[in-house]
Formats: sequence, C-alpha cells, structure tokens
Amino acid sequence: MATRQLVSLKREHLEKIRVWRNIQMPLLRQFRPLTEYNQEIWFKQASTDDTQAIFSILCDDELIGYCGLVYINYKDSHAELSFIVDPVRAGDEKTYKEDLFFVLDGLCQYGFMDINLNRIYTETYATREKHIKMVESYGFKLDGRLREHIFSGGDYMDSLIHSMLTSEWKKQHAYL
Repeated sequence: MATRQLVSLKREHLEKIRVWRNIQMPLLRQFRPLTEYNQEIWFKQASTDDTQAIFSILCDDELIGYCGLVYINYKDSHAELSFIVDPVRAGDEKTYKEDLFFVLDGLCQYGFMDINLNRIYTETYATREKHIKMVESYGFKLDGRLREHIFSGGDYMDSLIHSMLTSEWKKQHAYL
C-alpha cells in the first residue's frame, strides 16, 4: 500500500511542478508556459503569503504533485482548493481518484479544523467530467456554472464552482 503525505513545499520540487503545470496547462488557469524564473517568484510568494497554504504531495517519499488552499480569506472564512499531480498519475483514473481523495481529506482537515474555514471551493473546467464526478462523490456540492468563463484552445468554455461547508464535512467525518 502506497504511503501518501502532505509536506511543506520545497524548492527542490519546483522544477517537476513547473514541468507538470506546463504539460497540463489546458486544465489550469495558466495562460502561458512557466519559466524557471516565474516558478522561483511563485515559490517566494507562496512561502511568505498567508493567503496561501501550499504543500507537496509525496507518495512513498517521491514527489507526485502539489496542492493547497489559495485565496484564503480569513474574514469571510473561505479558500479555494488547488491540486495538480504528475500527468502519468492523472492519466490513471483509479490512481488519480486516490490521490485526489487523499488531498481532499488533508486540505479539508487543515482548512476546517486547523484554520477554521467555513467553506472550501474549487473551480473546474466543465470539460473535466471525470474530475467533476470525483469531486461530487467526495461530497462537494455544485454552487454554479460560470458560462463561457475561460478562453482556451480557441474556444470559450464553462467553469463549474463546487464547495463544501465545514458543517457538511463534519457530518461526513462524524468520527473525528
């Protein structure tokens, strides 16, 4: 059985993450390839900005992706969930779901229990139907559809916003 863990983002993980982000650019709100310089600036910002909590995802001590809560709003008690894994793992539906659920468990635990958020949300392009089904099967609820919100690959596409409230997560995890 694979051992997954979330750890603080490390500088030595930046290059793999940069490559993965560039490969998966059509799935992200990233409009141009990241350079090493861009990635270094992002790392410095993510390391000091209290509106972000970014983690490396390890599996058997090997980097497989990164995730975090971004746009953390302490006043209104919400944050957006961010998640990306190695494209090879993302291509295997079973592995991807296991990785995603591990991340959702960890980030919801951190967001709801450690920093006392009320709502965690995520934005997903409507074309990512399998990802959307997984997020919903975890318990995230559809908040709405942003019609033709993203321009990618020469076309406009919709984005779906899903969220989970702390009360829903606590009910789902009543054993805690």
